[in-house]
Amino acid sequence: MMRVTAARGESARAIRALQADLAEVESRHHKRLAFETALALGDVEVKAGRSPGRARLLKLEQEAKSREFLRIARLAREALDQQPGRALRLTDP
Repeated sequence: MMRVTAARGESARAIRALQADLAEVESRHHKRLAFETALALGDVEVKAGRSPGRARLLKLEQEAKSREFLRIARLAREALDQQPGRALRLTDP
């Protein structure tokens, strides 16, 4: 939902909402959901031209690999490698 908000030009609002969501799921120790939320946040930050996004996605890729969340690691890498304006595909082929 927040990716849609960001796509509509409300990146700052989307980032704030995703940051709050990430803090909540991390406090509840939901690792898979935290990874998904961090992926969305990093993607929105990168598309908005905010430098924390790249760092967040790099860290996410490494941590996801180490915990064998390989789909998340792959999607983080794709988000880092994507060209500006290209949407991140969230479904597996």
